[in-house]
Amino acid sequence: MGTQKSIGTIHRYFVDKGYGFIRHREKGAIHDSEKFFHCSQCVSGFVPVEGKEVAFNLVYNKDNRIMAVEVEDAPEKR
Repeated sequence: MGTQKSIGTIHRYFVDKGYGFIRHREKGAIHDSEKFFHCSQCVSGFVPVEGKEVAFNLVYNKDNRIMAVEVEDAPEKR
């Protein structure tokens, strides 16, 4: 995808299963749906919580579907 991280909000997170979905802040073709993420793809020390604003990169998984990786706290707004 791109090198600049996307920004979104954790919409749903299933603690018992270790995965969730992020809603993009941006609008557009690739951003229109929620993106899957797994806690193994979060940066070290990051704790996923519903409603938390996050920064992430998008990649294609082995099934050629887009998913979020390198999920971390979003930078603070200035």
